[in-house]
Amino acid sequence: MIASRFELVIFDCDGVLVDSEPIINQAHAHVLTACGYPITEQNLVERFCGMSDREMLEIIEREWGRVLPTSYAEHVGLMIEAGFRQSLAPIEGVAEALDSLTLPICVASSSSLEQIRQKLKITGLLGRFGEHLFSAAMVPRGKPAPDLFLYAARRLTRRRTAVSSSRIAPQVSTPPSPPA
Repeated sequence: MIASRFELVIFDCDGVLVDSEPIINQAHAHVLTACGYPITEQNLVERFCGMSDREMLEIIEREWGRVLPTSYAEHVGLMIEAGFRQSLAPIEGVAEALDSLTLPICVASSSSLEQIRQKLKITGLLGRFGEHLFSAAMVPRGKPAPDLFLYAARRLTRRRTAVSSSRIAPQVSTPPSPPA
């Protein structure tokens, strides 16, 4: 019954498909603190969950009144890579859930396409999605705005409505119809 009402299931990546959030948050908290901006993993989650790294770092630099070192991204990236190689895993039960779906599926994430592919490859989930991967870099406004979900829906279905169930802001969005 439900499948007949929908044409596509859109998944977030971090924290939904792969258990990457603890690794990413630990790396950011460690490097930010080492740079002189003390912050805990928990505080990062509470303040910046669902936001792209770029948006998070812009807020931090504005609040801090300083620019992060040019080496920041490199240091965080190395810590995240090491953490992924050591312990990145799919969310428990997600492979079985994906296998049980009869609808088309895709990923829409704040991560870059390269990062999405890497995480899904490491966890053995990439083959389930093919090229149906969408990054916030593809749209003007990332999550929590509905732009990314609408973009994915436009690419993969006839429908123009996206439903987002997120911790930040559950939304149903339908873009305006084009002028006649």
